[in-house]
Amino acid sequence: MVTFTEKLGNVDEYFKQLQICRQLSWPEPYPVFKNWKPVANIDILLEARRFAKANAPVIVRQIYYHLVTVQLLASGKYDLVKRLMVQARNCGLINMDWIIDKTRQRRRPPVWDNMPEILNAAVNQFRRDWHIDQGTYVEVWLEKHSLEEIFYNVTRGYGVYLVPGGGSQSTPIIWESAQNFKTAIARGQKLKILYFGDLNATGKNMMPDILRRLKLYGVANVDLDEVALNEADVLQYNLPRNPEKTKDSRAKWFAEKYPNVKYSVELDALSPEILRSKIRTAIESNIDMEKLRARQAHDDLIRSITHDRLRNLVV
Repeated sequence: MVTFTEKLGNVDEYFKQLQICRQLSWPEPYPVFKNWKPVANIDILLEARRFAKANAPVIVRQIYYHLVTVQLLASGKYDLVKRLMVQARNCGLINMDWIIDKTRQRRRPPVWDNMPEILNAAVNQFRRDWHIDQGTYVEVWLEKHSLEEIFYNVTRGYGVYLVPGGGSQSTPIIWESAQNFKTAIARGQKLKILYFGDLNATGKNMMPDILRRLKLYGVANVDLDEVALNEADVLQYNLPRNPEKTKDSRAKWFAEKYPNVKYSVELDALSPEILRSKIRTAIESNIDMEKLRARQAHDDLIRSITHDRLRNLVV
């Protein structure tokens, strides 16, 4: 008869797992329902843990590409990494918060314990448009939905739009961005898109497609910077290369435009640290940081004053 408890789950399997973890000097496991003996992949697991902890939050594909880059794993073993990361999180080796998956989310409306709590939360969210007096209106466009959270953790600090896609941008997103660009044009601003995508036929074709579709809605003269991924990144960071996507309908176009690229490389192959650095550098190279910081400081002052007033409010 199998014994279960709320804390340990399957008690017999828990203690088997606990013995393994103690032998490897790992943290005590979370409740698990399957005995796991990870000795065969110990080097992969320890490096995955170090990478995830140092760069959190990350996605599983970034861990996979890192392991390939440091030559602990052969290319094409992504399914193995997915399985190991599930097991490593279940046993407590890797913290659940270190790995994210924004392609699947749990959603419900926010809840509050009282009115002062929601009022203070509203004040914390107050910010004006920091870019109305900038010379250039900047947006960051991203091909990969899976990297959205990693990008947003950077872009929100600058108050710029992050526009994630998925192989091709949707019509509503193109339309909404066109309206934002028209507002910027009316303010006398130049237009800039900072683009991040895969080095393959799909990723690179998104750039001309974006410009073509914006033009349909009356927005031309958009300066699009191809920040990453490019051939120089592949060479500088020795990124893992995948076979060309010869079945892609845009393969012929890609081969003609990028004749030296005989492979496919995903944006995920860049480490989170390098990605964040590229995002910050690209944004700060295109805006007046002194003006931005002045507007941020003014918003901080308004929030501080409002919080002081709320402390004296009886609800």
